[in-house]
Amino acid sequence: MNPIYIAASLTVVLHILIYLGVATWFENTEEAPPGLFDMGLLGQVYKLAIVFTVVASYFSLLGLVIFGDASFLSVVGHFIDGFIFGCVMVFLCKHVFTFHLIFVNLLTPGLLAVGLFMVHSLAWKSL
Repeated sequence: MNPIYIAASLTVVLHILIYLGVATWFENTEEAPPGLFDMGLLGQVYKLAIVFTVVASYFSLLGLVIFGDASFLSVVGHFIDGFIFGCVMVFLCKHVFTFHLIFVNLLTPGLLAVGLFMVHSLAWKSL
């Protein structure tokens, strides 16, 4: 499978899961990981780095579509598939408490952001 298609699918799925974790930190500070606000400035930089990585991934995906050898309609199809899978994951996170605990903790959104960066890095290297 073309790495650009993989990046298109995973960009949406990981963005939704990262947003689920980080939005909880910003909106409900009671549900945020206990160590996040104790970290002070480092905790704020951590949150902003995660958000920046997600936003940059969409620009990276746009660049991959423009400069890569992928079909635009195939990329859109994989993007839609990723969105549907992301919605299923959000449903599970909202209704299954175990999934909610996994994605709201301190490390998971950061690890997903690193995975998102690696997927885009490998897609760019494949060009």
